[in-house]
Amino acid sequence: MSDGCIPSHEDGKIGLIHEICFDLLHNLLTDHALSDSLEDYLVEKILIVENGAFSYNDRTLTLLAHALSSRVGSSGS
Repeated sequence: MSDGCIPSHEDGKIGLIHEICFDLLHNLLTDHALSDSLEDYLVEKILIVENGAFSYNDRTLTLLAHALSSRVGSSGS
């Protein structure tokens, strides 16, 4: 019974999946577990422009910040 105001059970599952995916990527970036090429790919995907506008949110910007800061930290710059 989802009328736009009350989240359905499926909406809750999707939200949980998004949360788990974010946590997983965040941990992989924090632990420097991704290859450089995979980090580059992730950064490109976050910064993609669709219909003339960036399509990121606070979570994708958090991942981007971790990807870029881990790069700076690992290169010694």
